[in-house]
Amino acid sequence: MKKFNLILVLFLIIFAAKNIKCEEFVDLSYLINIALKENPKIKAAKLKLQSSLEVPKQVKTLPDPVLMVGLKNVGGNFSLGKEEMSMLDFGITQPIP
Repeated sequence: MKKFNLILVLFLIIFAAKNIKCEEFVDLSYLINIALKENPKIKAAKLKLQSSLEVPKQVKTLPDPVLMVGLKNVGGNFSLGKEEMSMLDFGITQPIP
């Protein structure tokens, strides 16, 4: 039954195509220009580009850097340098989005 419906649809398409007469020539570049102007995906991409170019400078700056100081001391008393596992660390990190 599906084959019969497919053949019927193809027959109707061919029959309709024979009866259509094209009296006017349409240039391919004209059709391409219309497609480029009217395509919603292309319009959305252009608007997205325009909005990204107008982002304020404050949004484009990097986040604040983070300064770290660490102290590790083994034992009960403050003895930086006397024990093997005592250490003092300094560091700075800069998050990059």
